[in-house]
Amino acid sequence: MRPPIDGGARSNYERRLDMRIAKILGLCVMLPIAALTACDDDGSGPDLLSIADFAGSWEATTYRLTHAQVPAITFEIISLGVTLEMDASASGTFTGSAFIPALLVGQDLDLDFGGAFSLIGQDSLVINFNPEIPPFLTQTRTEFQLVGNVLTLKDENTTFDFDSDGTEEAAIFEGTLTRK
Repeated sequence: MRPPIDGGARSNYERRLDMRIAKILGLCVMLPIAALTACDDDGSGPDLLSIADFAGSWEATTYRLTHAQVPAITFEIISLGVTLEMDASASGTFTGSAFIPALLVGQDLDLDFGGAFSLIGQDSLVINFNPEIPPFLTQTRTEFQLVGNVLTLKDENTTFDFDSDGTEEAAIFEGTLTRK
């Protein structure tokens, strides 16, 4: 995390801010990785997916966290200047980068990430990060749907500290990525 600005011990506020930064980074990393899927071209219905269908370059266009109990509380980071891009190989590995502006975390941050993914079925996948960035985000599962080159993602079992009080509340993650 960030070193203390004054070189001394960090306050509770700074530790909570660091946790929010870590959560934002973790979720930023999760979104583009889940952007790995494809559909059939003949209109007869979806083809069964394979790891090779996930190959390509992806860019996040929406990245939203919604409070599960109070849906009016929503946090959408792409509109605030965050950028996320990733490349996925036909073998199931990925690399990518995210930029998070100072507006959200106190200083501009560039994050590189990578790892591997595997299908759990035709509508969900497991993502393994290497190294674990942030450390608590070692593996995640998300549901997805692809229409053309637009991928939508949804995870109803995540958390986020919406009010910066140090306690994470139940959240719903929704994202959209476009294949470049």
